[in-house]
Amino acid sequence: MRLKGKTALITGSSSGRRAVAESFAKEGASHIVINYPTSEQRADADAVVLSITDLGARTTAIEADVSREGAVATLVSGVFDFCRQLDILVNNAGVAHGEPVEDVATETWDQVIGVHLRGTFLVTRAVLPSMYQCNEGRIINTVSQLAYKGAPGLAAYTAAKGGILSFSRSLALEIGDRNIRVNCVAPVRQRPRSLTTYRRMSWTRFAPAYRSGISPKCTILPPPTPSWRQATAIISKVNASAQTVAIASSRKAGPLNDHPATLASQRRGPVCVCSGR
Repeated sequence: MRLKGKTALITGSSSGRRAVAESFAKEGASHIVINYPTSEQRADADAVVLSITDLGARTTAIEADVSREGAVATLVSGVFDFCRQLDILVNNAGVAHGEPVEDVATETWDQVIGVHLRGTFLVTRAVLPSMYQCNEGRIINTVSQLAYKGAPGLAAYTAAKGGILSFSRSLALEIGDRNIRVNCVAPVRQRPRSLTTYRRMSWTRFAPAYRSGISPKCTILPPPTPSWRQATAIISKVNASAQTVAIASSRKAGPLNDHPATLASQRRGPVCVCSGR
């Protein structure tokens, strides 16, 4: 078991990404804290707690909007009341709205950037002192393949994910002399609940852009060439992204360079984007 006796906080794990928490429990994590944003998700969170408990891990769910500094302070305080030490942080909370840029309200933009990018920063900042004190830790940030390619109708979402990727690179360089590693995992072809509004958009509005792949007035450089030496993630067909997070959280996640490594096809399967020292 790669995570035997480890403790973990997984934000946003009450809905579409519960597989990460289940993977951690199967890998032997002893304490897992899942997070949900509002009371509306409490029932989902309770179901995840029951599932993880059945797998043998002590589990609790804590309500917190990770985009709010006070809520994050309460969340992290609850984590340390529950398990005293935190070995692994998975920043996974997210939300998305599908609209063309000219229709995006400022409040919507702020919400998406707030939950993804600000939330990743706030939670990471809150747990780092404890990891420094223990001289050990793993931080896994969920990004997206769309951070490289972009997507019509998802400008706020892709901007937030691109920001998390850059944040992770900088943090990895900043704490490279400590026994704390920072990685990113970018799932592909997953449909989390946060994209519900996007899936309901009129397909005809953005179909031409998707069929052509890219606007003729825009040029995007492809992701870096994959190199197996750049990463130690294991990719498999079933729950691959969840297993990748578990691998990246373990001691077997060796030092990585500060350039992301893209593993697997851009069209099918999970993509693991890693950044660490």
